[in-house]
Amino acid sequence: MTSSDGQRGPGRPARATEEQVLDTALKSFAELGFEGTSVRALNSQLGLSRNSIEQRFGTKDQLWYRAVDHGFGSLASQLNAAEAADDEPSDDHLVQLRRRLHRFMSITVDHPILLRLMNLEGIHDSEHLDYIFETYIRPALTSIEEHLVALRAAGRVRPVTMRTLFLLLAHGAVAPYTLIGLSDRFDEFDGAFDPAEHIDVATEILVEGLLQR
Repeated sequence: MTSSDGQRGPGRPARATEEQVLDTALKSFAELGFEGTSVRALNSQLGLSRNSIEQRFGTKDQLWYRAVDHGFGSLASQLNAAEAADDEPSDDHLVQLRRRLHRFMSITVDHPILLRLMNLEGIHDSEHLDYIFETYIRPALTSIEEHLVALRAAGRVRPVTMRTLFLLLAHGAVAPYTLIGLSDRFDEFDGAFDPAEHIDVATEILVEGLLQR
């Protein structure tokens, strides 16, 4: 109920924003999987009425696509903005490749939930995986492949495949963002985790490992 001064009355929670719903749904899909996610539970978690999410977003499958576009769209926008802001352009493919790898790891620090989602969706072939790959991963790979092909042709890097490089990057180098509990166990050996230091070192290990000796 709304009072005469336009304020929401007591006992009525504010309606969850679209961003809040999609963030919550994305987290659930990443942690529980599509089948394990309950839209009814999401409504309850957000303090919404029983059919609120369905009325606003449609079926659970439609909600999945909206949540994925919300998450991956934000990541893609940040990557594009960071690339556009690069004020030190270079014609050297190795320099550009190093920057792209470093930039990807730096920005995914803020999107660990997407990496967790891919750990689930990447297990089996599915329409959901097709959508993520074709809409978001393939465009990102295209720019990396351009540099990798040129470097291989010039004999500057090993004949590494895109599969090897991408999986080392997206499911190896950024593992501390998703396997947080495991990563924390290494504090006794290394001290507190330093994302910036990790990104710098991981980038150099990847790039140096690519070089043809």
